[in-house]
Order: sequence, then C-alpha cells, then structure tokens
Amino acid sequence: RFRGLNYGIKGVYMSQESGMFLLWENFQNAYIPLDSNLYTTKSSLFHFDPHITLSTINGTHKIKARILKISLDNSTNGIETGKDMFSKTYYIDYKYKGRVNFLNSNIVIGGTSETVLADAEIFNGSNYGSTNSLYTFLEKKIKKLTLSFGCRYEFINIKTDKKISIESGDTTNNFSVNFPLFYTGMKYKINPKNSLRAYWGQGIRFPS
Repeated sequence: RFRGLNYGIKGVYMSQESGMFLLWENFQNAYIPLDSNLYTTKSSLFHFDPHITLSTINGTHKIKARILKISLDNSTNGIETGKDMFSKTYYIDYKYKGRVNFLNSNIVIGGTSETVLADAEIFNGSNYGSTNSLYTFLEKKIKKLTLSFGCRYEFINIKTDKKISIESGDTTNNFSVNFPLFYTGMKYKINPKNSLRAYWGQGIRFPS
C-alpha cells in the first residue's frame, strides 16, 4: 500500500423469479388467473464497482467505475413472448479536488463517461446511448460569504434500430448533441447555526 492510496471493489448479484396475473377467476377462486394465463419473469442484476483514491499534498484524485448488467426474461405460461429486456451499462468518473492558491479558492475538475447498451423489442429493439462530460467547479470563501461557480459540457449520442422523433419533427436512428451547462451560487453564514443560500443552475435528463 502506498501512502495516501485507497482502493477497493464491491459488487452485487441478485436473481429472482416471479409470477403474476391481472384478474382473479372469481371471489371463491382467489389467486387463480381469470384467463388461465400466468405471466412469469426471471430477472438478474449484477454490478461491479471498483474505486481508487489518491491523496497528495496538492489535492485528491478519485476514480470510480461501474459495470452493470440487467436481464429480464418474460414469458406467458412458459412460452417466450418476445418481450425480454437486457441492458449493459459501463460508467467511469474521474475527479480531482485541489486548491488554486493565486485565487485562494477550492477547485474540482473531472470527467464522466457512461455507455448503455440495451435490447428490448418493446423499446425500439437494440439501442445504444452514451454521455460524456467534462466539468469544473470553483469555490471561494470571503469571510462569512462563500461564492461558487461551475460549468459542465455534455456530449450525447443515441443510436437505435428504429427511427425516433426529435424536437425538429424529423426522425433519425443516430442522434448527437453537445452543449454547456452552468451553475452559480452563494452562501452567507449568519451565525454558527444559520446560513442564507441562493443558487442558479441548469440540468439535463438523459433519455431512457
């Protein structure tokens, strides 16, 4: 082990089999399907999460990642219905936290990458989605006042088997967009127990 180095791995595996139906046959035959159809799902979930942190006199470097796999095998009365769903997600994030001496401020710089591979007939077949971003955050304290500013630049790409509609009204199966997002805020410490905060920021919801 190196001084200031911390690392680890954690993971989860879960498997489940369940059955359901929509309506009972009647009040005397509860839990018996009205149409004799039993819908079953065999599901499994697995994720693997490595992480590493290195602390130095100049700041802290942190890397965390995840590999996630989800499987949903759906059938009716033991017969495949073509409604299975599978997905794989690959995620990694790097973050550096340090100090800018000439500004007397704390700074965070990093980047994130996430790729999702999904296969589901009820959701346009095979789909690929990726989002990559670079970000920075600056925080400066002036006596009781703390000022903060952040910026994040997003790169998004979506590919599908079937064409999807976009905002312009066109259809495509390969959509890409990139844009910046900003954040700014302030906090004023009135006393040890009370603070006044105000902030403004932008966000995005990545299509599922």
